[in-house]
Amino acid sequence: MAFLLPVFTAVGSAVGSVFTGGAAAGAAGVAGSSFSLGTALTVGSTLLGAVGTIGAGQAQKNAAEYNAKVQEEQAQIANDQAGAKASEIATRTRQKQAGVRAASLESGLELSGSVSDVLDTVQSQGTLDAMTAIYDGTTRAQGLRNSVELERAKGKSAVTASYLGAGSSLLTGFSNLY
Repeated sequence: MAFLLPVFTAVGSAVGSVFTGGAAAGAAGVAGSSFSLGTALTVGSTLLGAVGTIGAGQAQKNAAEYNAKVQEEQAQIANDQAGAKASEIATRTRQKQAGVRAASLESGLELSGSVSDVLDTVQSQGTLDAMTAIYDGTTRAQGLRNSVELERAKGKSAVTASYLGAGSSLLTGFSNLY
């Protein structure tokens, strides 16, 4: 936006010279002055269009930044939920193993052989389920983080596009004066 300062300074000088030239011509009674209400409206419209374009770009950047922050929070929530789910699965796995041990001992079985195989299978399945929960949450969080980067890039692009649009608007508007 700093590059617009020299543009506005030059425009201000040009408009000032138009006003000054128009006032001097009006005072001298010279007909055919180059300044008119149409010229003033064109200048005003051009400047408002440029400022509006920059404002719209900034608003898009702000919206993109807000979306990025929301998605960052969602990514953290996804990680937290994955950890909580894995912890819940680990607890249920321990409860299942305890149930198998209690039932086996109550039935008079030793905790070896096929009972041990059942306990190992319960443990393996519980571990797999917990790891799957962590993987799913991590994958979702990474997808959200990728979206965060995309939103921020959209915001930067919107600002750049607004500057280019404002410059184009200024050039088009002022070229219509000549």
